[in-house]
Amino acid sequence: MADMGARMEKFLSARSVEDGTELRLTVKDVLFDVPIKGNGDKQEIPKDVMTFQEDHRGLVIKPCHSFAMQEITGSRDSDDWIGAEVEAFEAETTFGGRPVKALRLRKPAA
Repeated sequence: MADMGARMEKFLSARSVEDGTELRLTVKDVLFDVPIKGNGDKQEIPKDVMTFQEDHRGLVIKPCHSFAMQEITGSRDSDDWIGAEVEAFEAETTFGGRPVKALRLRKPAA
């Protein structure tokens, strides 16, 4: 049976890869200035989003994701990211001085 909660999510998050689950994905496109309404936001804010061939959910590109993609592809040009294989995984970071779960990207093992 399909997890309907996951199907309704528009974007990947740490919850998408919790409990050691890893997602192997292929970058389909990088979209710029996508209007996104955040939790409790009344207006839309433009964000950059990466889409994938294997998953309907996109990934809002944060600086850590951009740096990871530069390491994975060897390029700062997002056009060069298209077709790259990545692995999304759960990592711990801090937000407001507290530990939180986050989604990170790395190059898949061969």
